[in-house]
Amino acid sequence: MGKIKVIRSAVSSLPSAGIIKLLQENDFYVIGSDITEKSAGRLLVDDFFIVDKAVDANKATVCEQYLENIQKTKAKWIISGPENEIVLLSSFEQQLLSVGCRLFHPGQDTLEKITDKYILNNALKGKVPLKPLCMLEEYSVNKDSFEGQKLVVKPRKGRGSNGVHILQKNSEDMRRLQESLPPNEYIVQEFIPGQEYSVDCLFDNQGGLLNAVVRERLAVDSGVVIISRTIRKERILEYISGISSVFSFRGFNCIQFREHEGDYFLTDINPRIGGGSILSLRASDCMLSNFISLLRNEDDKLVHNNFDVKDKTMYRYYEEIYE
Repeated sequence: MGKIKVIRSAVSSLPSAGIIKLLQENDFYVIGSDITEKSAGRLLVDDFFIVDKAVDANKATVCEQYLENIQKTKAKWIISGPENEIVLLSSFEQQLLSVGCRLFHPGQDTLEKITDKYILNNALKGKVPLKPLCMLEEYSVNKDSFEGQKLVVKPRKGRGSNGVHILQKNSEDMRRLQESLPPNEYIVQEFIPGQEYSVDCLFDNQGGLLNAVVRERLAVDSGVVIISRTIRKERILEYISGISSVFSFRGFNCIQFREHEGDYFLTDINPRIGGGSILSLRASDCMLSNFISLLRNEDDKLVHNNFDVKDKTMYRYYEEIYE
């Protein structure tokens, strides 16, 4: 039997290199996809194809491009990168399944909840510590619920720093944003200072929690973590168990917290392998074994609720590749 083929998208992103190499080390055939050929990732993978940008206007085209490649290569999995592509791919998951390919991500119903910050916040009240949050259009009547003087205004959906505004509670900038931004597309959240933690969580195909590894983000460059270390935080792991009971996760999910006032406040849930998740895979033998077993459909080998991890620090650097 030949190697199992896995599509890894967005291979031009710098963190993709570590995942590509790990998959190849474990005897998987990696097919890269991206919107550009000008990337180091294209030279690392075993095969490569171009896809259009994952926006609604390109939905039919992106679907056709993936299905065409899967039918040609017999790829069994897609491990996507960008959140907007994950959401788009989930919308034609049944077509992917019909040609023998599965998504290493939550299903559409779960994605609709965890990628919408307002819905996510309401769903997790009482499960994890949360700072006050409301829709921008509701801020005027809810502003007294915000105890801190620093606020974050950001898109209700979306990822990264695009469209994020950090400002003072009663500033002129706040009033200006209320007048200029689409009020039902933005949320207001109390700013949370403090150390940021990313928790890499691996789930089986039925939503069962396999592993969770807490990482401390020590240095970030252009939005990508470049120094990170594993750390044991029992309270965070308890919160992960609570979150896991609310949503039906699959595959890798990266859940983020900030430490403040003696507790850990949830900030985001990313339905994908995180930028620093390679550290967790290298630091947890059980997580790596479960990851490989999932991709090989060896469910009888899966170990659930394992939080064992080695003390390990990751340092990132640039490395050149030529053609």
